[in-house]
This record gives sequence, C-alpha cells and structure tokens, in this order.
Amino acid sequence: MSRSHSCPTGRGVSLAVEQHQALKPRWRWRAGAVVVAVCALANPLAALAAYTCTGKVKQLTTGPGGDVNLTLVGDGTSLTWQSICSVSDTSEGISPSACKAILMTLKEAQVSQRVVTFWFDYSYTGPPKCTDADHPPWTSLRASGWYWGPMAQVE
Repeated sequence: MSRSHSCPTGRGVSLAVEQHQALKPRWRWRAGAVVVAVCALANPLAALAAYTCTGKVKQLTTGPGGDVNLTLVGDGTSLTWQSICSVSDTSEGISPSACKAILMTLKEAQVSQRVVTFWFDYSYTGPPKCTDADHPPWTSLRASGWYWGPMAQVE
C-alpha cells in the first residue's frame, strides 16, 4: 500500500512560515550568546601573551648534539645564545621535525634580515623582559615561558 504525500497549501504554509519566523529571533539570540561566550573565553587567553621579544637573528648555531641556539638583537631586545630546541631529540616538548621547521624559519630570517618575534606566556604587567638578565644565555627559552613563534616578518 503506497501513500502519497503532498505539500500543505493555504493556511498550513503560512502557519509554518509564521512559526519559523517566530523562532528566528531566538536563534539569533543564541548565536549572539555563543559569540559573546567565545569572546569572553578568548580575552583571558589573550592576557596570557604577557609580552613579545622582537629582533633580528644575529647568530644562529646548531651544535654537534643537534642543539639550536640563537642570539636575537633588536630595539629593547638582547637575547644571547638562547637554547631553542634540538634537531636530534625531543626537547621541552619540541619534536626534532618541529625544531627543523623552527631552524629553517630562523635561518631564512637571518639571511633576509627579517625581524623575528617570540611570544612569552608568563603573567607580567611591566615592560617586555627581553634581556639576558631575564633569559640567561645557554638556557631554554621554553623554561622562560616561550610558547609561540618564531614569526619572521618584514619591518
């Protein structure tokens, strides 16, 4: 036994449209609430980016054990022989393949004289702490709160 269905006509269609229209403002409100909630969550996360260190790569080395170190110098930045990662072992949560990508970014920035930026996540409300006193030479930048970058950019 087969049944045929037909589209409602007349008042049924206009009633369905009226009901749909009545729901629209509710959905708009919910969508707006989601946007507000996402912004509220994103704002505290943005506060984690307490400061950035920006400068040019003056020295870049890969040691016999695979350790990558750099010296970054710029306006207000002087980071000497900072330990970044290792191309041979996972170090501070950075895999060798990620380290190789970081090394290529730094090398390209050094050759092209581009500015490089590193982001640090420590809660801090003063001026950027981008000196050797804040980040001692031959220590890991990850231990100092580095969480994003390097980003190479044109001045």
